Order: sequence, then structure tokens, then C-alpha cells
Amino acid sequence: MFTCRNQPCRAEWQLSDIDIENEGQGLLFRCPICGARNPVIRHDGADGIVRYEQTDELVPVTGARRAAREAAAAPGTASIRRKGTPR
Repeated sequence: MFTCRNQPCRAEWQLSDIDIENEGQGLLFRCPICGARNPVIRHDGADGIVRYEQTDELVPVTGARRAAREAAAAPGTASIRRKGTPR
């Protein structure tokens, strides 16, 4: 059972009701009602069966946004600047 994490929606879905895709931010399914992104984790079983588990984490942050967030979390370590901006 998969549940939409959008607080006003909270619709529940079976795996057969949703499409799991990678939209560039990891595996997720979009709620068929509200369109909210809901992250999932893929598990490959020893028996060859693929299972999906819904995670409570937010959609993963990738690339420059992750680096900026890490830099902000650890002041004085690294900084990111846009190309062409003065130092």
C-alpha cells in the first residue's frame, strides 16, 4: 500500500494503481489525484522479485542544490559561486 504524502490528499494506492519513475530526483510515484511526488526505494529480492517501499524522506536533493545545502550546514568549509560572479 502506498499513501500520498501530500497532507490534504493522503490517498492510498496499490502498486498496480501507480507508475514508479525516475524523474531525475530518484524513484518516485506521482499521486494520480493531486500529482504530488512521493519517493520510493527499490529492493531487488534474492528470488528476482522487485519490491518497492515508500520512504518518508523528502525527494532527494541533487547536484548544486545538495552542495549548497551542505556548505550552508557546515560554515567555513566550501562555498559555491555562480560562474562569472566576482570572488
